[in-house]
Amino acid sequence: MVVFGGITNDMLSTILRGFLSFLVLSIPLSSQDVDSLPCDPKDNQPVILGVTSRDLILKHRKIFSAQESSIKLSEEVVHKFLKINKDVQVVIVFGSWCSDTHRHLPWILALDRVKNPYVKFTYLGVGRTKDVATQNWPSMVPYQITTKVPSVWIFKKTLESTWNLKGSIIEQPSDPKKNMTEELLEILSAD
Repeated sequence: MVVFGGITNDMLSTILRGFLSFLVLSIPLSSQDVDSLPCDPKDNQPVILGVTSRDLILKHRKIFSAQESSIKLSEEVVHKFLKINKDVQVVIVFGSWCSDTHRHLPWILALDRVKNPYVKFTYLGVGRTKDVATQNWPSMVPYQITTKVPSVWIFKKTLESTWNLKGSIIEQPSDPKKNMTEELLEILSAD
């Protein structure tokens, strides 16, 4: 059956489904419920895609909340983090399906418990292709291509009010004796 100018009901239905999928994926996940997340085709578990929040990550899979709650930050770590007094953007791209993310992301989530008004964390969930949609990337910082997860990019604001890449952690700390919190603080504290 033709609806408008040669467009069939099936074509219209496909177009509407695609448009609705786009709308759902464009809504920040912090406003979505964990139960509404799409499933990963490999392990059939819910997967976080796009911009999300610390709270949703902790609700998402038990491994995140169990690991994060077991991490006790030392007074020295908290003091060093609170001592940061220049604007910093920390962009974390992670795969909620990824074992490296399960192991390392809770350390960043634990540091994010401590609130520092100069440090902004942005969490971006990706599928197994590790593609980050450009519309999900924070607009004020230069886009970074993701090939491994978790990937952490640290940007510092310059005197000219632009954002420069200060450092990154790709997949795991560069020193196997360090955790993600220690390596992130090292980059954040460097001038």
